[in-house]
Amino acid sequence: MTTQDRIEGANLAWVTMDCGDPVRLSTFWSAVLGVAEGGRIADPPQYVMLEGQAPRQVLQFQRVTDANLPRNRLHLDLVVDDVDSATVRVEQLGGSRKSDSDFDEAGYRWRVMADPEGNEFCLVHQLGKLSGGEATEMNRRTVDDLVIQARARLDRVAPQDLLAEQAAGALLVDIRLAERRDRDGQLPGAIVIDRNVLEWRLDPASPHRRGDVAGYDQRIILVCNEGCSSSLAAATLQDLGLHRATDLIGGYQGWVRSATALAAGTRPTDRDAQDQPGEDPGV
Repeated sequence: MTTQDRIEGANLAWVTMDCGDPVRLSTFWSAVLGVAEGGRIADPPQYVMLEGQAPRQVLQFQRVTDANLPRNRLHLDLVVDDVDSATVRVEQLGGSRKSDSDFDEAGYRWRVMADPEGNEFCLVHQLGKLSGGEATEMNRRTVDDLVIQARARLDRVAPQDLLAEQAAGALLVDIRLAERRDRDGQLPGAIVIDRNVLEWRLDPASPHRRGDVAGYDQRIILVCNEGCSSSLAAATLQDLGLHRATDLIGGYQGWVRSATALAAGTRPTDRDAQDQPGEDPGV
């Protein structure tokens, strides 16, 4: 076998363990390997990833409901530039295709293959990504899609739970625009960081980080105006390794609604804490 046999653009992305409870197994292997959780997809989690060598997570756990599958079943996922050409090359090398149909999941297209001995692996291609970097209209995602994907990774905080989080040591970060803070007021106990410098101020590896950034295990809660851009920003912080980063449901406006309900002697409702994009949900 020579480097000429290599499938163009193929890189080992994940070693995946099929299991019944990905949260339980990821917690176990996180402790065994001494690495942090790298992210979750879906709720309840369909995938839980452990941090690996950038830019890929090396080990992930996938929820499988088929009771006939053996325990601790492992397979490889190969990210490729073109699934069809990669399939042709696999078949030339003695492999085969296990199914006539592909499936789309978590922003990727998956094709199940088998090596010459029948061991399964997947060829994976990111949806919306062509060899030239141009997104197709069919696979183009909206900002709402990105927000949903980001929130699947976050343990979001309800406004009525914010004081308890602060008492437990969470760092509360207000990323609203200055004019919003001037108009609507300050958030008690929060530090202010402009969104355009957020990553540089909170990345523990950045020379421009704030002095109150304690490390990768720090609990960080972001607050924007209405709980939308904060979700995207929190997911970015998780990508930097701040695995406990999250945001406030409903943003500052949700906090105001909940505080108003409490001041009136009533219990905050679920709607008080909901994200409610209004005149400009992004700030």
